Amino acid sequence: MNKKYQELYNLIVKTINNPEVETLPKMQNALSKAAEQLKAGEDYTRIAVGVSQAISDSYLANRQIIQSLKNVFKYVKPDADPEKLDSKTKREMGIITGYIRSPLNKDNLFD
Repeated sequence: MNKKYQELYNLIVKTINNPEVETLPKMQNALSKAAEQLKAGEDYTRIAVGVSQAISDSYLANRQIIQSLKNVFKYVKPDADPEKLDSKTKREMGIITGYIRSPLNKDNLFD
């Protein structure tokens, strides 16, 4: 495991063992999956994007964030650019890309 993988792995393991994170089972599962992916040497960008999304989803669901999750988010943020992923990976991860247009005759949604 290279240095970047190892640092993120250590940070994730430390976060998983945090008693506050134990109250968030979805977050704990997402972090455990990311740790396994890091050990397996999978694509770092994909892992970073996944962790970033999981933390964002947790924040949106709970309207609060634990400091250890904030630390993980800050660590992966520079590498969590979904634009670096290929289109197949984006589809698998549920990342929407492309141009989205409102329906015809509804160009101004607020009128």
